[in-house]
Amino acid sequence: MNNQRAQSATTELKTTTVSIIVVFFGLIWAIFLPSCSGTPEKFVPTDLNASVMSHQFVTDRLKSPSTAEFSSQNQEIIIQKDDSTWVVTGHVDSQNGFGAMIRSSFICEITYRGEIAVCKDIQIF
Repeated sequence: MNNQRAQSATTELKTTTVSIIVVFFGLIWAIFLPSCSGTPEKFVPTDLNASVMSHQFVTDRLKSPSTAEFSSQNQEIIIQKDDSTWVVTGHVDSQNGFGAMIRSSFICEITYRGEIAVCKDIQIF
């Protein structure tokens, strides 16, 4: 009789252990599977993305790009024309060809094609 109780307790313990393991792996699967779905999130450009890219496009056109100091984003005028196009207006301080620091203003129109930013128009004056 004690032998039967011991076997019953052992069987119940095994069943409980297997149930806990199944529930544990089920929870792990439910939590992490949606983030591993293989479908990457769609890139949605923001004002900050447009500002950063405008700085890059302006820097590419400077005589001394390593000296560039841009206005902060809150000093820039950033206008979103549509879902993929921004116009960024700001200023940059940089050295000219003679080594003197000068301030230039810029207007840069940026269009996003997916994750790629394209400079449609840029004026530095």
